Amino acid sequence: MPAASSLAVLPLPTNPPPNPAVVIMLKAPLPGMVKTRLAAGVGNAQAVRIYRCLVEHQLRLLPFASQVYISYGPGTPEIEHFIRSWLEPLAPGATYLPQLDGCLGTRISAAVRQTFERGAVGVVVIGTDCPRIDSRVIRRVRVALWPEAFGESHSAHDLVMVPATDGGYCLLATKQYHPELFRNIDWSTERVCRQTLDAVERAGLSIKLLPEMEDVDDTHSWERALAHVPGLRESL
Repeated sequence: MPAASSLAVLPLPTNPPPNPAVVIMLKAPLPGMVKTRLAAGVGNAQAVRIYRCLVEHQLRLLPFASQVYISYGPGTPEIEHFIRSWLEPLAPGATYLPQLDGCLGTRISAAVRQTFERGAVGVVVIGTDCPRIDSRVIRRVRVALWPEAFGESHSAHDLVMVPATDGGYCLLATKQYHPELFRNIDWSTERVCRQTLDAVERAGLSIKLLPEMEDVDDTHSWERALAHVPGLRESL
């Protein structure tokens, strides 16, 4: 696995690159549908409250200029109405994409494809489990994808990933649609990151790994996030 780089202070861009669209994969915040491992420790009602907190916190952390696509599931009109009424005040101008049926890979792949079809020059896919993905991380992604615009001399990368400590990933960014990156992956296991990197290698693509981050999946990771992520406790 390529070595992760630190989130160092970056130079100001001379010719700002295009902003990649940010696709947020989320579920309707309903009991039994979200944060089931966390719910085992805190109960369904509190798990839903924490999930809503994480989603709202993530939207507040995104750069103001980002074009946001909210990929929601289940992809029904009733759920879309519910999601819009909840998130439109936090993400005015966001585009809402109903998720397809199928595994997580099928849903991510469709959301990325649909976003590129709407004219995006790059796509950053994130979930709602990692409360540390902020504008600094998104800027680091942009530097890796379009280094020349930031006065950097290194080669541009095709992809950027933020691995998760549990073996998955918190963020995947790309300048083109590569459906092969979402096939034959054992989703929701510790093999996701490794299998995705294997797919990247088979496709002959270059990838930049940023420092790994921790998802909020259970009571222990939630308590660590509360202790170390500024502003998270205030979002509850």
